[in-house]
Amino acid sequence: MQHDGGLSDHYIAEPITNGLVLCRDENGCWTNCPHLVIHHSPTGFEFGYDGSGPGDLALNVVEALLNHLEYSGPRMQCYDGECFEMAFELHHPFKWQFIATANRNGARIPFSDMVEWVKEKIAPLPAQEETHD
Repeated sequence: MQHDGGLSDHYIAEPITNGLVLCRDENGCWTNCPHLVIHHSPTGFEFGYDGSGPGDLALNVVEALLNHLEYSGPRMQCYDGECFEMAFELHHPFKWQFIATANRNGARIPFSDMVEWVKEKIAPLPAQEETHD
């Protein structure tokens, strides 16, 4: 579901696999991340600082990346919609890595950087070596 009613963010119809596009103009924030879930910000996405808008953008980007990676894990209910529990767990660190630190005038974040970051976080821990007495 693509949210748009009452939100100040605007959708750019460009695949997120081309990189995450972040820009703004007099009409607000524009991005190519689909707005799948609302948890923090009833007014929409934002970037370039720490806040509820950047938090929701991060949550939606991580959700989109997990979907792209064909991740299958437990899901949870958010304020409006649902997401992977893993998306919820990772979205604050992702926000600090990519969204809050983005230039307030706009940025393009490479898809490969975001995917590698998520893959690193969801990679299973190495198995403990068994010791035999």
